[in-house]
Amino acid sequence: MLLTFWQRAVGVVGSVLCVVVLHYPMVAQSTVVEPLSMGDLAAQSQRVVRADVVARYVLPHRGDRGEIYTRIELRVRTYLLGDGPREITVQQLGGQIGDIQMVISGNANFEVGQEVIAYLDYEPSLDLHYVIGLAQGLFVIDSTGPTPTVHRDLDGLSFYQVIATPMLWLETVQTLETFLSQFSPRPIGFPTVQEGELR
Repeated sequence: MLLTFWQRAVGVVGSVLCVVVLHYPMVAQSTVVEPLSMGDLAAQSQRVVRADVVARYVLPHRGDRGEIYTRIELRVRTYLLGDGPREITVQQLGGQIGDIQMVISGNANFEVGQEVIAYLDYEPSLDLHYVIGLAQGLFVIDSTGPTPTVHRDLDGLSFYQVIATPMLWLETVQTLETFLSQFSPRPIGFPTVQEGELR
């Protein structure tokens, strides 16, 4: 299924609520999305990377519809699905230019210095990546404890589903080793570039 630019940029199946703020305090909002299992995330991704967040910045000019974009620069350690260069760029709707702020509730929250695993769509004509499922598609690696773990921040997302089944995977914190085990053996059709072999 072909996705429109807006669907790729937002990465959401449900309705999106965004807030443009002019000097006013934030009001709690929520973005309604379809819950994506780990298999769903992988199936919708062209690339899954383990990477370091090296920069985050807002584009200085607004889009044709007044939208604001933030870009995140990632230095890839390993491609878990797909392949590509060592340095890649992720683009998201949202950010602040002057007094104007555009907020997408439930957006993936990248912080410089983090090590992350990101599920990404890719638009070759723009050389830009988009996180699948908003915050559902971004896992942060925590190496401060005795065993590295992965977790994600799903604040700002509300989930709907057609069939009422448990969604226990949404909030689970896992060890990094357990999380990575889902990529071995590699799914057919997804060549993997190992760390140190990136072009």
